[in-house]
Amino acid sequence: MKRIDNKDAITRRQLAAASSVGLLSPAIRLLPLHAVQLAGRVSWVSALISMLLGALYVLMLEKAMEKRAEGEGLSDIIFKCIGRTAGRILIGIFAVWFTLYCGFVLRSAAERLLSSVYANGSAGFFMVITLLAAVIAASGQLKSIARTGQAFVFIIWGVLIVSIALSAADMKKENLLPVTYLDLPNVLLGTLPVMDIIGGYTFFLFLGDNVTIKEGDKKTAVKWSLLFGVTLFAIVFVTIGAESAGYLIHNKNPFFVMIRNASFFGIAERIESVVVAIWVLSDFLFLSLLLVIARKTCGIALRVQNDKPLLYPIAAVSYAAAELLARNSFELIAYSRWIVPISSMIIVFVIIPAVLLIGKARSRL
Repeated sequence: MKRIDNKDAITRRQLAAASSVGLLSPAIRLLPLHAVQLAGRVSWVSALISMLLGALYVLMLEKAMEKRAEGEGLSDIIFKCIGRTAGRILIGIFAVWFTLYCGFVLRSAAERLLSSVYANGSAGFFMVITLLAAVIAASGQLKSIARTGQAFVFIIWGVLIVSIALSAADMKKENLLPVTYLDLPNVLLGTLPVMDIIGGYTFFLFLGDNVTIKEGDKKTAVKWSLLFGVTLFAIVFVTIGAESAGYLIHNKNPFFVMIRNASFFGIAERIESVVVAIWVLSDFLFLSLLLVIARKTCGIALRVQNDKPLLYPIAAVSYAAAELLARNSFELIAYSRWIVPISSMIIVFVIIPAVLLIGKARSRL
């Protein structure tokens, strides 16, 4: 039986809080634009449905993980389901994907700042600064990253509530209604980008070897997934209601546009900089956690006891990938809209569930 490192142990609540902050990074990038592109005006209904489906998916994952021993994570569950040889091959593939995904997150974070705030800035400069900060965090204790997420999650939610409340005054009923049964195909399509984000919780289960086992962990995970789902629903609902789907589809960062267009005693101008700070913090935390996951999965695939030295070549490959992905935000669109979400959803909703089903069929879960 593996032993958990008590010096770097975190709770399920801390993991859920940190993942909520981190997953705001793809949420702000994808929503509500991608949902609107697929579902149009009714994408707010898609977000509502996804909130419930996401909670059910997290419940399924937690039920699969409930028999794990102390010091075991998703990698160990994969070994139990399909064996060590096949498990290491699969985890090695995941390690490569996480490394490349780090590069994508790094590049998209830089491009978002350039397109929305610092039009005359340098993508390379932002990438170097962000990556250095994330590497420093990832080379330390996971507990420090998790506590950062836990400390900031309620502050971030507070800012989002204020931001959404500012824009709620501009909402128009005609931007949201009517919704009929004829909209069902579009509603189902619109769940894809929202489920992609919520399903990202799966990635953080690779950190389970640092998570202590406590009674009520399953309930905690589901509760946090519902809270996160409500956050995504509110972003989609209010942004579409305030700006209209037809207007949003022509903007790369519609949530930020909504904040800029809000007018309520001049507060919007003051809160705009705080929203940018949320972007930066969520990108940093998400990248830091992904780097930890990448080095852990890489270490397991290579049978390395101490995986921390692997962080530096992983960071170098991630930066190289970020530089090679695209020259500007327009060339990044294909990755953001199709390649990354589809590959992520294949891992989360096809490969991982298939592995767990194999384990269930073999009575190993």
